[in-house]
Amino acid sequence: MNKIIGWFLVIFFSTILFVFGVFLLCVLFDFPEPTANSTSDKVTSFLGAGLFMLLSIWGLGYGWRTIKKGVPIATIAYNKVLDISLKGKIEFKAYRNLMLGLIFKKKLFFWMSIIIILSVIQLLASGSEAGSMHYFYALFMIVLVVVFPVSVFLQIKKLYNTDAIFKEILTYHVTNASIQIIGDTVNSTQQWTHFIKIKDTQHFYLFYSGAMVATLLEKRLFSEEELNEFAIFIKSLNIPKE
Repeated sequence: MNKIIGWFLVIFFSTILFVFGVFLLCVLFDFPEPTANSTSDKVTSFLGAGLFMLLSIWGLGYGWRTIKKGVPIATIAYNKVLDISLKGKIEFKAYRNLMLGLIFKKKLFFWMSIIIILSVIQLLASGSEAGSMHYFYALFMIVLVVVFPVSVFLQIKKLYNTDAIFKEILTYHVTNASIQIIGDTVNSTQQWTHFIKIKDTQHFYLFYSGAMVATLLEKRLFSEEELNEFAIFIKSLNIPKE
C-alpha cells in the first residue's frame, strides 16, 4: 500500500511541477503577451509561485521516501570481531564544515536558488520596465546570499561553544554490538539497533537516533586499515544509509 501511495505522489507532483515549470517560463518571458501588473502584484505572484514550487518539491520527495520505505535494506555478512578504540576532539573547523555542508546541500535550498535565478532572468529581461521590483529582488538576494549564511554560521559557532562535549577529548570504543563514547561529561553506550539512519560524509559518520539527533564519529581518528574495516562493517547493519 505504501508503494502505491508513494508512486501516486511521485506521478502527481511530477506532473504538477512540469506544468508549473512550463507556465512559469511563459510568465517570466511575458508569453503570450505582456501584462501590466503593479509591483505589489508581482511580489505576491513571485512569493506564491515560490511557495507552490517548494510544496510540490516536498510532496515529490515525500513520495520517493514513501516508496523507499518498502524496499529492503541491502546488507552484507560480517563475521569478524570488531574492536576499535579511538581518541580525539572534534575541532570547530571540522564541525563547521560538516554543518554547513548538511544545511546548504539540502535539496530545498537548491530549489530556492533555482527560483532566485529564474527571477533574476526575468528582471534582466524586463529591463527598465521592472521599476521598483529591482529593490525587492536586491533585498531578497541580500537576505539569501548574505544574511542567511551569516546567521547560520553564527548559530553553528554558538552551538559549538556552548556544548561542553566539543571541548573534551573523547574516547570511542566501537564493537559489533555498540559504540561507546567516554569523556569528562559523557559516558554513553548505544547499541547499533538504536540508530534509525546512518549518513556517510567526506569526514564524518553520522548515526541518527532521531530526525535531528546524531552521534558524530570523525573519520580522521581511524587508521586507514581501521576505516576500511569499519566501512565494511557499516554495510552489514540493517539501517538505512545515505
